[in-house]
Amino acid sequence: MIYLLINVLFFTVLAFVMNRKNINYDFKLILKKHLGKMIAVSCIVIFIVLGTIINKILNNPVVGYCIALMPAFLPYLVYDLVKSATFKKEQQGITSLLMVLTKWSSVRNDVVYCLQKTDETKLSEPIGGYIREMCIRLEKGMSVSEALSACQENALSEELRYVLINIRYAYEKGGSLYRIFKSLENQFFKIDEENFKRKINTLSDKYAVYLSIVMVMATFYMVVLNKGQSGQYYLKTETGMLLLGVFALLFFAGMLIITKVIKRY
Repeated sequence: MIYLLINVLFFTVLAFVMNRKNINYDFKLILKKHLGKMIAVSCIVIFIVLGTIINKILNNPVVGYCIALMPAFLPYLVYDLVKSATFKKEQQGITSLLMVLTKWSSVRNDVVYCLQKTDETKLSEPIGGYIREMCIRLEKGMSVSEALSACQENALSEELRYVLINIRYAYEKGGSLYRIFKSLENQFFKIDEENFKRKINTLSDKYAVYLSIVMVMATFYMVVLNKGQSGQYYLKTETGMLLLGVFALLFFAGMLIITKVIKRY
């Protein structure tokens, strides 16, 4: 818990100092960049706290910390679901972004102008947020190449990074933005058609799998905490506690395997 508070305090002070020095970043961007690390820290804190509490009840540190692994992993599951949903929205919004960029590049062959007009269009998140961040960076004096590179680092999908690389290349080489945007737009229309034909809903599958994990976890705790014979066996006998630790460890290993398999799709 102390380590988590130190991290939060550190990033808050860092954001304040950056703002005072007029550096082209704000607290939201810093928080977004380090959110994964903060989630990892929170998982560790939950693991240590719960493990200590369960150990005091069972008087068995190995079993106590094995059981604590499961609930400590929950923040990561939630974070992964949110990240997956954002990833999917990002992929779905690329074509709309290119359509708007193509429209305004036909008016003026200027990246800054196209980005500003796209920002006024108010595209859906997270694409709209990326464009807004780039415009803010440009207003604060950051160069176009640096703003695009910064956005490229924040992008979750390879497709969006590919688009940003092409925009930066066109800006640096002085090419026709309209031709590049139109070509990319046609490419992503074809990609969208293929995705529509497949009708794969990976996010829904993730929700189903993670919901099953939570339900199994809840059932596990209900059986263990039951005041009947099952609870007495698992909490009062050495064999029961040993089995409890093994089951908890195997379940946690299963969760890790499932999350790794899901990430491939």
